Parts: sequence; structure tokens; C-alpha cells
Amino acid sequence: MGRINCKMMQPACFVYVVAAVIILLLVQYLPPLDHDSDDSEDCLRRWGLFRSRRPCLRVGKSEWSARQTWKKTAVGEEATLVYVERTEVIYRKSAAIPPKKIKSAVRQKAEFRFANYFQDGMVLQRGKPGARVWGFGEANQEVHVTFQSSLLKTVIEADGTWLIQLPPSEAGGPYDIEATSVVDGDKEMVPLRAVLFGDVWLCSGQSNMEFQVQQMFNGTEELQYARTYKDSIRFLQILKSDAPNPLLEPDIYQAWAMPSSVSLAEFSAVCWAFGRRLQEKLDIPVGLIGSYYGGTPIRAWSPPEVGEQCPTTPLTDLEMPMYEPWLLKYPADPSVLWNAMIAPLTPLQIKGALWYQGEADAMGARPDDYLCLFPAMIASWRKAFRSARLPFGFVQIGDKNEEDTGTPVVRWHQTADVGFAPNKVLQNVFMAVAMDLPDPDSPYNSIHPRYKEEVAQRLTLGALNTVYGVKVPFQGPYPIALSQAGSQLTIHFDPAPIIVKNSSNHNFEVCCAGIPMSSWQDCHSWVPSSITSSTIKAITLDVTECQGKGVAFLRYAWKVTPCAYLRCDIYGTNTALPAPPFVIPVEGSKKLNSFRA
Repeated sequence: MGRINCKMMQPACFVYVVAAVIILLLVQYLPPLDHDSDDSEDCLRRWGLFRSRRPCLRVGKSEWSARQTWKKTAVGEEATLVYVERTEVIYRKSAAIPPKKIKSAVRQKAEFRFANYFQDGMVLQRGKPGARVWGFGEANQEVHVTFQSSLLKTVIEADGTWLIQLPPSEAGGPYDIEATSVVDGDKEMVPLRAVLFGDVWLCSGQSNMEFQVQQMFNGTEELQYARTYKDSIRFLQILKSDAPNPLLEPDIYQAWAMPSSVSLAEFSAVCWAFGRRLQEKLDIPVGLIGSYYGGTPIRAWSPPEVGEQCPTTPLTDLEMPMYEPWLLKYPADPSVLWNAMIAPLTPLQIKGALWYQGEADAMGARPDDYLCLFPAMIASWRKAFRSARLPFGFVQIGDKNEEDTGTPVVRWHQTADVGFAPNKVLQNVFMAVAMDLPDPDSPYNSIHPRYKEEVAQRLTLGALNTVYGVKVPFQGPYPIALSQAGSQLTIHFDPAPIIVKNSSNHNFEVCCAGIPMSSWQDCHSWVPSSITSSTIKAITLDVTECQGKGVAFLRYAWKVTPCAYLRCDIYGTNTALPAPPFVIPVEGSKKLNSFRA
């Protein structure tokens, strides 16, 4: 077909061009015609240009695609529309912008409703001080909330938001909650149906927390029996997104759901396996909120005050080419994930938080920043959730194929350089060691081991002991005393008894004395030291290599991959829990910190 001669038919040419442009725009931006399709990968391919703001939202088996429009101005965002159900449009507002600047082509007048994560079938936090519900409405109008025999009242603020704290409730349900108010002179009522009260846990971090149930070892069995927990566990998944300012509401990927082989497949494996074990042990409803984003550093999850408390050195011109591709691929700017994925959740009452993150910082240019950032982030989350001792559990990061210097350092800094948790810096914090769970054959890369059941089991033990007062062992052996005699260094552990599972890992290393050193980081020569003997409470190392100079520092498992699956050196005989990595001074040391101190 020949080209159109526009000189001969200019009006027709103009019509053809306009029509072609309209067709291209429709193909690019309209949702797929098959809204009932469950093909999320096709949706992702279609909307792949939105790198960090996934527009495909799953509700049960249905899927809806919507283009998220971000209008960035000098004051931040104007609005983002997210279709969660076909009849409901949820406005994603930035707290930095007055309501009058939020525009929508769908609806202009005030709307009375709950915030978007208050949904039928959800779990609210039991106990004191009482769960909180909030939402939007017409400024200065009263809101009446009925719950069981209580009638609670408040007045909608000038910014169009309202909040009510419910009376403390015991675990149980289902219950209905109804809120009424006036909009444009008309009385409106919005209900929450079949709400459970139990313990709500927030699960956050990067890709190992994002790792899905269907990908884990034993995932098929977890999905097969998921419906067993349909009356006792509910979960919500936040959409991966970032924002320049704190948002009032998050984008939602998975609405509150009962577990099934379909709904649970893409949810966090660690979060689910932890929640399932907790529910079985406590026999109460459990709510799980997944808010995670792979490849992201801790600064992105922290509010601005953390960055002010923990300043960093900018990348140099030599470092920039090495890290720039990663910075362009993932949202790494300070606070952008806090703004979009954590801050909107802070009005909720929650029982505690789980954290599986650190790999991005270990591979970054400033792994030592984690020493300041991690405790500061925990403190900032506690402040935001109005709980000075909010329980906080974390996974000490595992392994990957490549050796680096950052991974052991971040593991140590995750404990505030103490070696175990809880401790004086990290109070009401519990830890799951993961260095002995490598998966070199993982089809998802060795940095993503499939052994999530073991991680969840260790987190559950920590939560039961630290949070719920259930006296179960949850920590592996740790050095409590040292004694050196000639070429022999004896290390005493607690809790005992201990067992030496593998003495051929060469995981014990010593730094010989003789050169002035103010800390272990001043040591540039670490010598492997083999285990020569052991008892149920101690091991003895051969330190002949120090040639009588004495030992200045001792470290253990200071490698990216210190051992094979469940084959590190020291475990608790009765607990099967591994000794965590550590680095400790030796000269002049006889007694060390104990778990029981």
C-alpha cells in the first residue's frame, strides 16, 4: 500500500493521523477487556512501564488493571486512583497536601468511608489500649461508630479525616462495626462485617520477606492445607510502591483474605509460616500484613528523622558507576518506602513487627551504617505505632554465592554489635539466625534460600518467649567466658549443653596480639583456629599460630556462607539452634555478657 498524499487530501490526512494517535493511546493505557482474567503475568507485561508501582491488583480470583497517574508538583503528589474492586475507587492521598488540592475526575464531593485497609473479614488488634478505626468524611460532621454494645462518637477534622478508638476487646469474633455520618445533608452508613479480634503482625523487609509461599520448600503442603485456617488467620498485602511524602492510605495488592491455595500462593512465606505457628500455639485469630519490596535498603524504610540521626557519606565518583544500576532499578531514596508502605499503616494497633532485610545494605557501599540505622529505625517505628516496647523480630541475613565483606558486618550490626538479641540496645527484640540455611541450588538465586519453614520456626520461638512469656528455648549457645593457657583457648557457652556438629568448617579465627589495636576492625590478619576438644559446656581451640603472643580477638562464622545446611560448628544439644556469629576481645577477658545477665 502506497503512502497517502497529504498535499492532495489534507483534511482526510489530518483525520487519519488523529485517529491513529487515539488508537495508540487506547492500546497503551486502557485496562485489558478481560477483567476476569487471573493472568497476573500478562498484566505485568502490559503495564511493565510502571517499574515500582504495580498496577495489577488481585481480589480473590479477579484482577483489575488501572493506570496510576502520578502528578508530581512542588508540594508532592496530587492523587493516585487504585481500583480494588469494580465498584470501589480508593483515593490515595498524600498527607503533605491539603484535601482541597486533591483532585479526581471520578468524584469531587466528600465521601464517607473507612480507610482502604479496613475491610470485611479483617483482624483488628485485641486487648489494650483498644483497636483504632479511621476514615474520611465531610469536615465538621459527627461520626457515630457502633460496636457490640458501645456507641462511640467523634467529629470529622478539617482535613476530612476521623478516628475512633474502640474499647479493648478479647480475642474472638466475628463482629460487625458500623459507622454513620452525614454527607451533603444525607445520612450514610458504612459497615465492617465479620471482623475478628486477635494479634496483628506487620511483616516487612526486602526480597526474602517477599519470597512467596508457593516458592518455599514445603510450599505445596502449606497451600494444600491453607483452608484449615480460614476461620482463624487473615492476611493483607500492600502493593509495592514508593512516594516522596507520607501517604494517608497505602496501595493494596491483596485485600484481606482467608487463606486458600489461590489467595495464599503469592503471600510472604516467612510471614505466613510464622503466623500459622503462632495461631496453633495461642489458639487466637491472627492477622498478617505483608509490606515488603525486594532489593531495597533500610534507609528507604525509615522516616526522615532516622536519616538525620544516622548521616552517611555520599557515594564517590569512583563508587557511583558500581552502584548506580542498582539505585536506578530499586527505590533506594531515603524514606520513600516508609512514606508509601509503612506510614499509612501507623494508625493501626498492631502486636508486633517482623523484619527480614539487610542484603541490599551488605552489598552496598556503606554496610557499617547499619549499626546506627537499625536501632534507630526500630525506635522510629515504635514511636509511630505509639508503643515504646513494640515487639520486633528480625532474621539475621543468610548467605549468597559471592563472598563479600559486607554480609558478616551487617549480621553483627543487626545485633547492635552485641551478638544476640534481646540486649541492652535492642530491648524486646528477638532474632532468628539464618546463616546455616544456605540453598546454593535455589532457582531464585542462592541469596533467596527456600528454607523458610526453619526461619519461621526460629522467629516463632523468639516471639513466644519474648512477647508472650512462654518459656521455650529460643537462642543458640553464646560465649560467656574465656580462658587462655599457652597455645590453648577455651570458650565456655551458655545455654548448655552444646554439641559440635562440624569441626572442619574453619569458622573460628583469632587475631594475634602484639600490635596495638583499639577494636577488632583494626585487625588485618585473621588466623584459622581448629577445635581440639569439647565438653557439653565448652570447646578448646588451638592457637599455636599466635606463637606465644596471645590472642587479641576471636571471631566465629565471619563468612558469607560459613557452613552447609544445619552443619555449622556449634549448636544447642536440646534445641538444635545454632550459635550466632560473633567477634569478641580476648586479652584481659575472663567473663563475657550472658543471655541471663
